[in-house]
Amino acid sequence: MEVDGKSKVCPICAYEFTGFSPGIKGIAILLIIIFLTYLLFNIL
Repeated sequence: MEVDGKSKVCPICAYEFTGFSPGIKGIAILLIIIFLTYLLFNIL
C-alpha cells in the first residue's frame, strides 16, 4: 500500500510523522555555513 509522501499521519497505523520547524532548519543551515567558513579559513 502506498502512502502519500506529504501526509502527516499514516492512514494504516495512525502514526504521526514528525517534521522540523523552519526555525530549526534555518539554524542548522547557519551552523553549517559557519562551520564550512571556519574550515576554509583554517586551511588557508
